[in-house]
Amino acid sequence: QEVKGRLNWERRIALMRHHTATHILNGAARKVLGPHVWQAGAEKRADEARLDITHYKPLSREEVMKIEELANRVVMENRRVKKYVMPRDEAEAKFGFTIYQGGAVPGGELRIVDIEGWDVEACGGIHVDHTGEVGPIKIVKVERIQDGVVRLEFKAGEAALRYVQDMDRLLSDVASVFKVPRESVLDAAERFFGEWKERGKEIEKLREYLAEREAERLLGKGVTVNGCIAVVGRVDTDRETLIKIADLIVGKEVKAAVILLGKSGKVEIVGMKGDAV
Repeated sequence: QEVKGRLNWERRIALMRHHTATHILNGAARKVLGPHVWQAGAEKRADEARLDITHYKPLSREEVMKIEELANRVVMENRRVKKYVMPRDEAEAKFGFTIYQGGAVPGGELRIVDIEGWDVEACGGIHVDHTGEVGPIKIVKVERIQDGVVRLEFKAGEAALRYVQDMDRLLSDVASVFKVPRESVLDAAERFFGEWKERGKEIEKLREYLAEREAERLLGKGVTVNGCIAVVGRVDTDRETLIKIADLIVGKEVKAAVILLGKSGKVEIVGMKGDAV
């Protein structure tokens, strides 16, 4: 039977860019963090990729930016990406065992992917011919996934451009909400956050004041039974405030027994007694 295959070039070039970008980033991480860095895992997709590297602590923002900057510099230098096959013993003698960054490779011959003057690995994946074809590389997330392993999630090429455009659009939307120029978004956010915290403190003071007044009102309506004061009432508030009111009552009167009913989306009942009950 004859079978016709059709290559989805857009998907393929996206995978090629992310695969070569993985090698570029791995080399950048080794140069920024040190030769102890080793690839602990990787995944390449058309829209995003990840690289897991060994490192003894979480990466700082400055380290991430330096890795990203160095990787993009290699892209702009448009270095040649050579792919060739050579005997395993010759490859190991020439390049060392760092060629196994992606894991052990079976067979007597190895396919070598050599980013000129930057990174050499034994790899069977698809790659571009020059680093300039990768396009921009943008690290979008960094996290420590286990002891000694840090994950870099990144985008390359058109995927990176779309991400930057999305972030740019988001910044413009935030500036529009704050009604300030884009360059003033950080100052506006800090100002609004400070105001929000202050208002939160004022609201908490008001809640405490109202709880104290409500505790006095309910205690005044309490009924003495066998030497103890029974306080029963309903307050339309949340459970946290009910507990605060009950606590204030037994704090004022150690012989008080309190049952409060509240309603805040669902029925809440709080019971409390003083130390002398």
